[in-house]
Amino acid sequence: MWRVDWNTLLDPRVPIAEWALDTDGNAKTGGSRWPAQANVTSPGIERALVVTSRGAQLVDVSSGKIVASYATVVDKAARSFLVRVPRSAMPVGGTWRIRLVAGLA
Repeated sequence: MWRVDWNTLLDPRVPIAEWALDTDGNAKTGGSRWPAQANVTSPGIERALVVTSRGAQLVDVSSGKIVASYATVVDKAARSFLVRVPRSAMPVGGTWRIRLVAGLA
């Protein structure tokens, strides 16, 4: 389960979180431009997970295509977004490099 906590989550419509996932530890594979108009680049990203209060999308960075969509649960008391991503969507193995940015949705 992916979880994001915001200390100032007063309006769940405002924040966005995006993880860039270099799933093979190789900066020469994948793409570099983060989806969702993040205006950020990092070498070697295979997938990105974009999370807002309206839902989450797993994106193939090279093609820009949405691989899967998931529901987001907003826990206002904890000021958290929760997303369950099945292991089958992102099999874990080897060395990964994971980066996170947060901003305004």
